[in-house]
Amino acid sequence: MPRTSNDVDYVQKDPKPYKKPKLPYPKPTPLPAFEPLQINNYNAPGTPNIPPGLDQHNPVAIFRLFFTNEMVEKMVRWTNKYAKDHQLSKEDTTLGRPRAWRPTHRKELYAYFGVVIYMGVVVQPTIAHYWGPSSAGTATWPAKFIAKDRFQQINCYIRASSIPEDGFHTIFNRVNKLSKHIRVRCRQY
Repeated sequence: MPRTSNDVDYVQKDPKPYKKPKLPYPKPTPLPAFEPLQINNYNAPGTPNIPPGLDQHNPVAIFRLFFTNEMVEKMVRWTNKYAKDHQLSKEDTTLGRPRAWRPTHRKELYAYFGVVIYMGVVVQPTIAHYWGPSSAGTATWPAKFIAKDRFQQINCYIRASSIPEDGFHTIFNRVNKLSKHIRVRCRQY
């Protein structure tokens, strides 16, 4: 006779839990046949269509083919408008008072883009490391062009398109104007 308890609140331990047997992995579905992308109206594959007189070895000149002064000026206007409309008030912040927005300008946005590209090439654990002291004891490269706080402030407010009255319908609308501009420039060059 098995042992039992006369305690009404006693909960018996379940026998070994039932383990479901592992099912075999399903067979992979076959891949569709490869169809190469057809590109119509393509100018001489592999040959850049760079304007004569442009220094092809100057990365800034190549960058400015795609980020023209006109496009960057638009981004300056959109960023300044967005920052003015969405500036945090003292009551909105929990970490002290917010920095007042100083309108940005084209030269400052070019410095911002330069630091973003630098961050893609030279990887550091945090943003603060890019502005920390270098091993030689001198200022780091980004600190020569833009202050860390200003970089973070621009990073918070930068805009690549104007904000429509009814808001953005998709996340891609936020970069649509810049994307169209770069696509046109890519076809051109």
